[in-house]
Amino acid sequence: MNDKTFRVLEFDKILARLSTYASSELGKELSLALKPSIVREEINKWQAETTEARELWQSVQRIPLGGIADLRQPLKKAGIGSILSPEELAAIGETFRAGRLMKDFFSEEKKQSSPVLADLAAGLEAFPHVEQAIDRAIEPEGKVKDNASPKLAKLRTQIRSLQNRVRDKLDALVRGSETQKYLQEALVTLRNGRYVIPVKQEYKQALPGIVHDQSASGATLFVEPMAVVELNNQLRQVEAEEEQEVARILAALSALVGGVATPALANLQILARLDLAFAKARYS
Repeated sequence: MNDKTFRVLEFDKILARLSTYASSELGKELSLALKPSIVREEINKWQAETTEARELWQSVQRIPLGGIADLRQPLKKAGIGSILSPEELAAIGETFRAGRLMKDFFSEEKKQSSPVLADLAAGLEAFPHVEQAIDRAIEPEGKVKDNASPKLAKLRTQIRSLQNRVRDKLDALVRGSETQKYLQEALVTLRNGRYVIPVKQEYKQALPGIVHDQSASGATLFVEPMAVVELNNQLRQVEAEEEQEVARILAALSALVGGVATPALANLQILARLDLAFAKARYS
């Protein structure tokens, strides 16, 4: 078929409608890229995939299509040794889980009733060691867990303790009757990673400390009182150690992902094709 025939048939609208039934961006992408075939073997295979998917959709309560993310860029990055973000690692862990569940879904029984789809799913590879390592260290929303390592747990406990000590000192200071007249507001805030209080410009000499910032008008100075400078220094030091430990954890997890990047990319193609088959089944 030529482009004119596609336009007359409004084939693009059909594909757009089909794509709404896909569960993943990869499935949607495949849906929108579909072209008719004149090869009988290919036609028969596509029809068999759709028929099997429709029968499964009608007979099975839940098909594990959720959690499939477009990981092509993160996997390529990991494959060349780049360090991934916690959010990227969380998405990888979830997609690896989706691939494992889909592989398990096509049991021996389904191989008999859905041989074409089962043969496609048989190409999926599970990476339980990577999936489990990510799950132990990364929250689903993409944050490094406190217990990702014993060292990180210790450092974050120290950070919380130091933060509380600094805030307690500053809270007591801003509540003091002698100090309140120097302040624009009785609050504790952060500037450049340091806990500070908002001091009126005309009283900057009355409250010894380090000025870290000022308001746009210049009427307010954000001052770190000398009473908390040493605690703030300790806090920044521990925070720097925490950042280094997080970086080490992310590097280790990224290396694990990099070791399976090639088969994981192949998994994405298979998951996208399965998603497309079920999208066609739902549309039919």
